[in-house]
Amino acid sequence: MGSSKQQGKKMIKERTLTIFLEDGIKEGVKHLRIGSYTGEMLFAPRASFDRVKTSFKDVLSKRGIYFLFGEGDDGLPRVYIGQTDCLSKRLAGHDLKKEFWDDFAVFTERHLGRTEVSYLESAFIRKAINANSYNVENKRGENSASNDIPRGTRAECERHIENIQLMLEMADRDILSDSVVISNRENDTIPVSMGNEVVVFFKNNFGDAEGVYNYDSKALKVIAGSKVSPVVHPSWKSEKWKKVRNEYLQSGEIIVKDDRFSLKNDLEFPSPSAAAAFIYAGESNGRENWKTREGKSINDLFFNQSSKERK
Repeated sequence: MGSSKQQGKKMIKERTLTIFLEDGIKEGVKHLRIGSYTGEMLFAPRASFDRVKTSFKDVLSKRGIYFLFGEGDDGLPRVYIGQTDCLSKRLAGHDLKKEFWDDFAVFTERHLGRTEVSYLESAFIRKAINANSYNVENKRGENSASNDIPRGTRAECERHIENIQLMLEMADRDILSDSVVISNRENDTIPVSMGNEVVVFFKNNFGDAEGVYNYDSKALKVIAGSKVSPVVHPSWKSEKWKKVRNEYLQSGEIIVKDDRFSLKNDLEFPSPSAAAAFIYAGESNGRENWKTREGKSINDLFFNQSSKERK
């Protein structure tokens, strides 16, 4: 009897996970499936969204849940969890309106109805908040999962949750763990010619700044004289750095001259995104928007390259 139970338990744990690497590298587009299970997950960098809308049209045209992953001004990981009747349309809207995210994952399954995706959205928001590994952008839906749904439907949803979690783990986005892996940084190799620091620049219509990024500490120091935005954008959600900006304006650390704002002294930030958001006065993906004179972003130099390219 005991042997039978052990065998049954073993059968549940053993699964075959297939990961298709469209770009041939771990950091690129990934399509994940588990054995004969009909659910599937697509994971991709935000920069690849326009491309995967075509190459994975059959996946993104479906109903499902999605996860947007990024980094906050404080350097901590952030996630937005949502559900939709059409994944491609909803992601296209977020691509226009939400600035914090760097990559995304979507999950769909052919039998998912609106009840199921609402349950999954609520369950993952609640579980992610409780895990406290990621700052969860949306609290809406946290308590909306209904216990009144049929027991069979709820059991199937719980099965989806288990499989989704496994696929997120394989994509290095384990939002339900207290040990988050943003990337395999132990295996990253810094270009020898650069050492552990690199001079980078942030340039757009609202800011013109020079900085020094330190790979070891992940901090970015903005150099004195850098121009910062005179306009505060609605997308900027960091009350901490808004307060710092106001204090700097009042103290003269931000110099105002002829409607131009600039830093009087060097200012260090805990992450590239925090620094970019301060310069832009709005949400900004610092790893993409801080670039060398040659146009290489921090992501290009330290996070998105294959080991072959870095040699």
